[in-house]
Amino acid sequence: MACPALVVGVRLPVPASAFWEGTMITLHLPYPPSINHAFSIIRGRPVLTQETRAYRQRVRGLVRSAGIPTLLGPLAVRLELYPPDDRRRDCDNAQKSLLDALQQAGAFVDDSQIVWLLTIKTQLVAGGKVTVIASCLPADPFPSSELDPTNSPL
Repeated sequence: MACPALVVGVRLPVPASAFWEGTMITLHLPYPPSINHAFSIIRGRPVLTQETRAYRQRVRGLVRSAGIPTLLGPLAVRLELYPPDDRRRDCDNAQKSLLDALQQAGAFVDDSQIVWLLTIKTQLVAGGKVTVIASCLPADPFPSSELDPTNSPL
């Protein structure tokens, strides 16, 4: 069992047979606000904007209503971004807002668990949306022997 899980809101581990490497979750979420507009400076301190707080609360509600477990261990995450309009948008601005909201919602403990991240910006969708696919990986997804340059076939 490389990737145990905890049920959202419950601190007891799910039985080992329920979640292990290869476990995959899929979520359909609203398009996130840009990280460029996530904070306001109030009295010299950064404070989350109302838009960012509302987005995080909405994601938390969707994660809980879907019964998504808290994934532990290394993760592979695929983000499919469907922008709401044809304005120029950077994928990395959506990534940060989205991953922070998912972490706050309890989908995973910390975004440092993500060892593989793929973001795809696709066609426009009215209102925008994001599809998130997260999968548990083996405890050591990249064994050091595979990364050793002396083992390179080149």
